[in-house]
Amino acid sequence: MAGGSKLCLDMARSIPDEVTQRWQQVTVSDSAITAVAESRALLRSLAGWQAALVQEALKEGSTWEQIGEALGTTRQAAWARFRHAIEPDGGPSAMNERVEAREQLRSLWEDAESRRREMDARWREEEDRLREQLRQSQDQLREAKRRHARERRAAREELRRSADALRAAMPGR
Repeated sequence: MAGGSKLCLDMARSIPDEVTQRWQQVTVSDSAITAVAESRALLRSLAGWQAALVQEALKEGSTWEQIGEALGTTRQAAWARFRHAIEPDGGPSAMNERVEAREQLRSLWEDAESRRREMDARWREEEDRLREQLRQSQDQLREAKRRHARERRAAREELRRSADALRAAMPGR
């Protein structure tokens, strides 16, 4: 029986170093948020290992239907998930490239969102500045209208006084 155990141990799959390292990083993280970030990297490593296991199963003669069943999904879903990961030479690098591309895209999106928020903040500041200028201009316009009205009244009064003075100075009146 000991020989049987030895055989099982010899046939056991070893955990890839990357998965082990990621696991350790998750479990020794100082903060929960760091552990969350590290768990994302662990999931990527596990996905790569899973793709290698799928490739191994295919080499052993397993069907996509069997693989889908083992994953708790359909053969079509399993095939769609892993078909690009299984290259002719057998490496899961295509999946890793997709994961990296997805991360780059996410990083680009986050950068673009950050720039958009900065632009929105600058726009709000500019809008506030322009609204204040508009308010000041409207105040100046109202004041100019009041001044003009006062000056017109004063000019009319002056004209009336002058006309009254002329009429009073006219002979025969």
